[in-house]
Amino acid sequence: MIPVTLGQAAAVFRAALNTRQPQLSYWPGFLGNEDGTVQGSDPDKVYVRYPSETSPAVEVVNGGVPFQAGLRIMVGFRPEQPELVQALGTADVRMSVVGNIIPTMRAHAPQHLWGYSDPVYIMLRQLVNLAVYSNGDLTVRLMAGVVRVGVLDVIVEQQTLDLEPYLPAGACYVLISCGADGVAVLTVGATVASTSALTPADVPATPPGHYRSAAIQLFDGQTIIRDGLALTDIFDLRLAQEGNFTTAATISVTEPVTTWPGMLWVEP
Repeated sequence: MIPVTLGQAAAVFRAALNTRQPQLSYWPGFLGNEDGTVQGSDPDKVYVRYPSETSPAVEVVNGGVPFQAGLRIMVGFRPEQPELVQALGTADVRMSVVGNIIPTMRAHAPQHLWGYSDPVYIMLRQLVNLAVYSNGDLTVRLMAGVVRVGVLDVIVEQQTLDLEPYLPAGACYVLISCGADGVAVLTVGATVASTSALTPADVPATPPGHYRSAAIQLFDGQTIIRDGLALTDIFDLRLAQEGNFTTAATISVTEPVTTWPGMLWVEP
């Protein structure tokens, strides 16, 4: 390898920077064909009409636009691929969100599916139905949802619950549940010496016929219901129900089950 001095390298960069760059062409256009179809023959292509809204639709590479028919965009070339016509982006990046479309973001839902490059890992706290969230003080919000109580589907409206009257001399759990009337009920558990002594066994029993949402940790001197990534006073119980079945059922299989729609059973 022939050694290159710093001065020689600098001269190469100066020569490259001083080279005249050709001007890249671009034109205004509109997303979608005459029928309003945006996606082209594959997810990486879109139909656009340019230079005017009445121009015939052509298929180009999607370089950064959402699937929103009629959106005004720019069509042209990028420096890294000066020979490839692309949908470059929205004509005005100052556009605000329109409906459920983000005009400055390319449609990319498939990459968030399981097994692809950027899957969305869902945590229980992200599911809003019947969740309990802190209001930043000693009150919490029970979010709206529908629960099954006995043979009834019960609509639960969003409710604000004040927990300050239940502050203990030590520490305790207060269970939030609701029954057939859809109204939240607070059940106070036994008081222990401190939060370090609290265990799941200290969560109060669920009232009969109730759906439980969460148990709230309360303690002496508390001024806020904490609800953060590292520390939370909210013990989410929505996936850990008790007493939801009033009768026992036995399933008897007399013949070997080997298939089910969409599933394959492997027998030992």
